[in-house]
Amino acid sequence: MLWHAGTITIRPIKRSAQMGELVKAFEKFLMRYLSYVTGGGAVILSFLYLFNRLPTESTPTVWYVPGVAFAYVLGYAIQDARGLCRIIRMKAGHAPNRFASWLYECYEGSSPLSFNKDDYDNGKLWVYTSAPQRFKDDHERIEGLKQVAFAIGPCLVISGIVLLARDCSATFAFDRAMSCVSIVSGVVFYTLGWLKVTQQAQYVLRHSQKLGPPTQPPT
Repeated sequence: MLWHAGTITIRPIKRSAQMGELVKAFEKFLMRYLSYVTGGGAVILSFLYLFNRLPTESTPTVWYVPGVAFAYVLGYAIQDARGLCRIIRMKAGHAPNRFASWLYECYEGSSPLSFNKDDYDNGKLWVYTSAPQRFKDDHERIEGLKQVAFAIGPCLVISGIVLLARDCSATFAFDRAMSCVSIVSGVVFYTLGWLKVTQQAQYVLRHSQKLGPPTQPPT
């Protein structure tokens, strides 16, 4: 806001608001992109290591570009394939199972609320439309961590299984150690993913009920 000879000139802020939205969208894309690349890259490197084909100093740099792209596609495909097989559930709009409820209770110190689809839909609409910014940021943070856990976890488990296959045909302690670390890390990420997908729905339900979700369900 600027003053000129007794008059008020309001400087447009639409452009800065749009830039802020673009930055947030880029950060969200970057987190998702890196999670897929990290997970898919772990699987690719484990296969290359299995057949002694890891990149060396003589490997042309140009090969890394399609390698990163393929790692992204592979990480995305593994995550969605497991979702298709019901091994993982990416969407938060469902009642948590016993395992997810136990994880939530251990982390939060309280039992999850009973799930109601209409309450969740109303709460989700409240988060995306009229909730204070801090609630939107918290929800996006939970969703982002869920994405990272479910993208990297399954890939690390696959990578560990591949390394374990090499261990069966060799006696190197390094192979055995790497396979165990990869599988355990994958299980940890997988468990954290279940926790975050449960937290995502519970966060919406708890805070929307406290501050008042919209009275009409979303269409």
